[in-house]
Amino acid sequence: MTTYTYTTIDPPGSTYSVAESINNKGQIVGFYQNSSGQEFGFLYSGGTYTTLDVCRLAQPRQGRQDHQARRPAPGRWQAGL
Repeated sequence: MTTYTYTTIDPPGSTYSVAESINNKGQIVGFYQNSSGQEFGFLYSGGTYTTLDVCRLAQPRQGRQDHQARRPAPGRWQAGL
């Protein structure tokens, strides 16, 4: 029987987070939003979060409610390179 591990993705300071991808090393990449509405990418590896300020994600666009428009397409963050 295959055994899997469930991991809660909760970067420090986040109000919500989305895991986008996982590689064969178990590294997880995604994005999160903080209480100020700023978005950041993250890498979760070996129990440690690393914040990725990719493509100025931390600069919300005025008047935009579309989170998809403010971050790279899925697969653009690659862990373990």
